[in-house]
Amino acid sequence: MLIIILGVVLVLLLEFLLVIHPHSNISFDSSSSFFALILVAAIVLGLFLPVSGYKDWELAEEIELVSLSNGLASGSKGFIYVSLTADNTYTYRYEIDSDFGTTTSKEYKTQTLVDENVEEIEDPNCTTPVIREYSQKAKRSIWTFALGQTNYKYIFYVPEGTISKDVKLN
Repeated sequence: MLIIILGVVLVLLLEFLLVIHPHSNISFDSSSSFFALILVAAIVLGLFLPVSGYKDWELAEEIELVSLSNGLASGSKGFIYVSLTADNTYTYRYEIDSDFGTTTSKEYKTQTLVDENVEEIEDPNCTTPVIREYSQKAKRSIWTFALGQTNYKYIFYVPEGTISKDVKLN
């Protein structure tokens, strides 16, 4: 909020200075687009910029996994090392309730997650693989409203020994 107010005050101050200095080479018409740009920038920053930082991470959702793949293939042969990855792409499958299945069938949904905020945690105490989605919302303050500013982080918790570490080249 304060950023918007400061932007309006700055525009009014510049207009006032332009009026009291009539001998300047800048005309009021040519500077009005500059003033409008300052005002729009102040409004955008005041609405969306999270000046005060973010709140703590909160667990938003936890889904039990059936399968997980990250599309990674790598290996080495002598001095040659090859690594192919799909830019942090993870495909996972989980069980769902569906109206299309029978009473004895199991229905699954597959989702693909492409994000840089993904971690894999291999835990010896983990018995059920899950994906946990965490969210972190921007703090609102006297400076900004911080609208729509939410960070997401995805953590795959899997039992020890389930992440493949041995890939061979053909």
